[in-house]
Amino acid sequence: NGVAENQYTLQRLGADVIFIDTTAETPLAADSEALVNKVADKLLAGQISATLKAQTKTQIELSPATTAAATRVADAIYLIAASPEFALQR
Repeated sequence: NGVAENQYTLQRLGADVIFIDTTAETPLAADSEALVNKVADKLLAGQISATLKAQTKTQIELSPATTAAATRVADAIYLIAASPEFALQR
């Protein structure tokens, strides 16, 4: 498919709908450390500060264990993508 393993695949599902393939992250949803590391690898080339990592893990761990894996994955992606580190990534 031409996409490196450490990148997200985006699919356009309609004029206003974009789908992010999180197949690789879903099995990691119960392990906040592994999940944050995987998302950071893709969005920050693995260059995540200890502070952002700790904050993201804490937020994910606030979700009950019964929270759907897709929700935990989406939260991790959102928190890292909304961070100043992502905005300033070179």
